[in-house]
Amino acid sequence: KIKGFETKHILKDVARSLVPANLIDRPKMGFGIPRAEWLRTGMKEMVIDTLTDATSTQRGWFDSVEIKKVIDIHMAGEDKDNLIWPMLMLELWARTWLD
Repeated sequence: KIKGFETKHILKDVARSLVPANLIDRPKMGFGIPRAEWLRTGMKEMVIDTLTDATSTQRGWFDSVEIKKVIDIHMAGEDKDNLIWPMLMLELWARTWLD
């Protein structure tokens, strides 16, 4: 149920006797995912194959030498998932919708 812009009004009223108010009234919080680790472990082969193969290179959207450098830096332990993830998603999107 909604009261004004407050969602879950009834649930919060019931919880007030059981849970500290600072937990009930705090803003919503997201949670992170271990994306950097995924790219380094389970997705490593896919990242390298997808971003460095002939299809990606011929597309010309990214500098293949720089991509290899970024991947190497990431695999060595310095998180570069904020660069790798969007490039990977764009390349996978292109393969699905453009190729």
